[in-house]
Amino acid sequence: MVMGPFDPLVGTTEFVTRLLDSGICNLNTRTRSTSDWRRLPLALAECSAKSCRSGSYCVDSLRWADRYTFSAPTRFGEVVELHTSRLVLRGLEPADFVQWSQVRLGCESWLRKWEPLPPPGAPDPSRDRAAFITRCNARERERQLGTGYANSLWYDGQFVGEINVNNVIRGAFSSGHVGYWVDEAQAGKGFIPEGLVGVFGHIFDRVGLHRLQISIIPRNSASRRVVEKLGIRAEGIAQGYLQINGRWEDHVRYAITAEEWNLRREELWASTCKSQ
Repeated sequence: MVMGPFDPLVGTTEFVTRLLDSGICNLNTRTRSTSDWRRLPLALAECSAKSCRSGSYCVDSLRWADRYTFSAPTRFGEVVELHTSRLVLRGLEPADFVQWSQVRLGCESWLRKWEPLPPPGAPDPSRDRAAFITRCNARERERQLGTGYANSLWYDGQFVGEINVNNVIRGAFSSGHVGYWVDEAQAGKGFIPEGLVGVFGHIFDRVGLHRLQISIIPRNSASRRVVEKLGIRAEGIAQGYLQINGRWEDHVRYAITAEEWNLRREELWASTCKSQ
C-alpha cells in the first residue's frame, strides 16, 4: 500500500486511520480504543524508521510524531484529546470538578487581578458544582458549533491549567482569541508554552483558522514571558481593550497566523522541548 504525505487539511485522524489500516503500526485496529489512540505518537515514532527503509509511505511529517497533537475520532459531543510530549489537553468534564475547584480556589487571589469580574449574582463555578457543569456544557456546545475550543491541561493525571480559544469567527476574519492560565504551584515549568504550541497545531492544521490573537495587560510580565519566549509577534497596544477586575485595561496584542505557523512549526516544537 502506497501512502502519500500527511496533509494537515485532511487531518491527523484520517491519516493515522489509513496508517493503521495498512498494518504498519501494530495497534488495535478493530476497537480503536482510547488507550490505542493515546499510544499513537510513540507507535508512529517506533514504526517510522522501518517504514522509511521500506519506502512504503512518506513520513516527513512524523519526524516529530512524539511531539505532535493527536485526537481519537469521536462521536458528536464526546471530548477530544490533544497530546503533547508531557500534556493531555481536553475539554473539562463534570467529573473534573474537584480538581479544577481546588486549583481555582487555591489560585483565587493570584488570578483575580487578571480576569473579568463575574456577572452580578452569577454562581461561582469553583464553589458550585452545578455552575461548573453548566460551564462544561457551554464549552462543549461551543466546540460542536465551532465557535470556541476550550482545553484543560493535565500533567501526569493532575490538572494544571487551561488554554481556551474563544470568540471564533469564520469567513473573511477566520480568527480566534486565546486566553490561558496556570496553577500558581505549577508556574515556571513550561506547561503553557508547550500547551500553546499544541493548540496552535490543532487550530491551524485541523480547525483551519487563519489567525490567533493573545491579548495581555502590559504589566502582566509572567503572561508576556510566555508569548515572548515563543517569539509570537507583538502588534501594539489596544487602549481600554477589556474590562478586567472592574477596570478598563490596555492590552498588548500578540498574534500568529497560519503562514507564520507553517514557517515556524518545527522551531516552536523544539522550543517547548528545551524548556523541559
